[in-house]
Amino acid sequence: MYAASTGKTEVVKLLLQHQPNLYLKNLDDYKAIDFASNVEVLRILKNATKSDIGQNLS
Repeated sequence: MYAASTGKTEVVKLLLQHQPNLYLKNLDDYKAIDFASNVEVLRILKNATKSDIGQNLS
């Protein structure tokens, strides 16, 4: 969540290589995608979520 909120695009990409729980929420019920601080991070997290959904359906 911190990487998303600070716009650390390369760190977000690195973390996604380790299959994180994209649905994990903080105490205020927010996910990492809710903290995306720039369009690039938002795009990366949206694509990762779509890929995760597709893998879980097959």
